[in-house]
Amino acid sequence: MSFATDEEIIIAHEILLKGKKAFDTQRKDVIKEDRSCYVQACPGSGKTTALLAKLIILANKMPLPEGKGVCVLTHTNVAIDEIKARVGQRADVLFKYPNFFGTIQTFLHKYVTAAALHYFYGSQIAYVDDDIAKAVLLKKFFKLPFKNKLRGLVYNRIVGRKHPISDDIISALGGADILTSTNVIKNIGKKKVIYDFQLNGYDKGNIPKNLKSPINDIRNNILENEGREIILSFRVDWCNNKILTDQKPINIESESGCEYVRIKEEMFKEGILSFDDAYDLAFRYIQDKGLDFRKISDNRFKYLFIDEVQDCNKKQVELINKIFDDDKVIIQSFGDYCQAIYDGENQDGGYNEDLRCENVLYIKDSNRFGEKI
Repeated sequence: MSFATDEEIIIAHEILLKGKKAFDTQRKDVIKEDRSCYVQACPGSGKTTALLAKLIILANKMPLPEGKGVCVLTHTNVAIDEIKARVGQRADVLFKYPNFFGTIQTFLHKYVTAAALHYFYGSQIAYVDDDIAKAVLLKKFFKLPFKNKLRGLVYNRIVGRKHPISDDIISALGGADILTSTNVIKNIGKKKVIYDFQLNGYDKGNIPKNLKSPINDIRNNILENEGREIILSFRVDWCNNKILTDQKPINIESESGCEYVRIKEEMFKEGILSFDDAYDLAFRYIQDKGLDFRKISDNRFKYLFIDEVQDCNKKQVELINKIFDDDKVIIQSFGDYCQAIYDGENQDGGYNEDLRCENVLYIKDSNRFGEKI
């Protein structure tokens, strides 16, 4: 069955590209496709225009059979604004129930994370923002007493690192002889001299008074900067009851683990989440309640369109797979894997392949570049 007739395609072309050359066979094939598919197309190929044509055709068919709608997921609000601008008033129906039109993040927050936050903590979303979440986490962490187990764990991890110190700083602190003799620095080089700044074990009695303050400043600066880096690398794996870190995981029930979870849950009660928190809570909620969102999406949506699918990361792909059943919802994704921002070796990406489909359609030329390029 064809998604659109030739006449419907001509009408969509007039709205989008009036006065320009008609859609060729490649682009018509994409617009007419009514099965799940992946559209592989390079920059300037007009893949977004082909998607817009499909949306215009759908808008004219609303409501769809059985009262179903269309879900369009993008990565930025800019893409949404572009579609609104190019489709005009005809897009109004696409932004009404049962349709959903927005970013993957907005979809997640509206339909899953908000429910999860209310279910677990009785709170509402105030911010989903990495910068705000990091700032609040650091403020709460550095307010902990020095003898706190979590701070102790972070301190031990900092001490376990190497802290190379430059010759200029060594010279400014009085030279290598006085610093090595008081254990402020230690040579860790084998074939050449490499000095490592020490964080403890000083012979304080023999450190000149004028050097105590600058040495302490360097020490505190290392502890603060590396402490920030380490604590920000922590992440709760709620489904497996552990805390992932830049080194080995932490038992979520250990004293340090409990302290970290306490800070995060305090933030959640205040409605403050990072983007990762939003996904993690959503998956925790789905697992905890044994939810099958795919039944809900099957009843509501006939089509799912994903724009710039190559930019989906692992979490976004996992979310889409948990919510949409490609046996019951027609899933059409548009993108160019040659432009993927996530490397296949990257733990946060390289899973975009999961959204590819055996039914691949190609747009092999570009309107943006010449034949030589």
